Amino acid sequence: LPMVFKAGTTRFVDGVRSTDGPGLDVGNAHNTIQKGVDKAGFEDVIFIRPLVLGTYYTESVIVPPTTHRGLSIIGTGNGKGGSVYQACTWRNSSNSVDDSALTLRAGHCTVENVHFFSRAAQELGFGIKAYWNTGSGLNIGSAIVNCGFSADKADHPAAAGLVQSAIRFDSNEGMRVEDCVFVDCRVGIASGSTMNAWKELWVVNNHFNGLAADIAADLFLSDGTN
Repeated sequence: LPMVFKAGTTRFVDGVRSTDGPGLDVGNAHNTIQKGVDKAGFEDVIFIRPLVLGTYYTESVIVPPTTHRGLSIIGTGNGKGGSVYQACTWRNSSNSVDDSALTLRAGHCTVENVHFFSRAAQELGFGIKAYWNTGSGLNIGSAIVNCGFSADKADHPAAAGLVQSAIRFDSNEGMRVEDCVFVDCRVGIASGSTMNAWKELWVVNNHFNGLAADIAADLFLSDGTN
């Protein structure tokens, strides 16, 4: 991964820990991603350690819009992997509620090296949902790099006809998705607008393996420019 200097604090998350630590070194890490985000701020970096083989972080985390600009969230496992057994894996906290594993409301964020896994109820952005200019977000200029997105088709498939996307952009500008893998996703990347048209979305060097019988749109884009 490229080395980029960031002015903020480096924090660590290890979900194996039974107690929450101050998060400033590996041995005293936070024990949930949300606690790491709660303590983080402007231009901080959060490193997430993978859990035991075959298990996942089950959290629905919201990154606030005004205090967390430039936040980086980076998995420390074996990269995006080809399955949930191969990387730092994260899914949302409920199989019956429509929410995302990660809701990015702050701008200039980076998400790297994380494998996102779906739950049945999630409709828009089971992995990542990003907002700009919607009353709940200020997200422009963020990047999602070297991540994996897998839909749980075998055990927790989405309801018939549900347009379940891995990433959802809403009214964003200058977003980037690079070198990510999408496996069994009904929709890879969805982008639309509730306030004004999104623009300048950069999607490069990704790998898509959709579900031909279940929508299978690698890119599902509407109401955009440039």
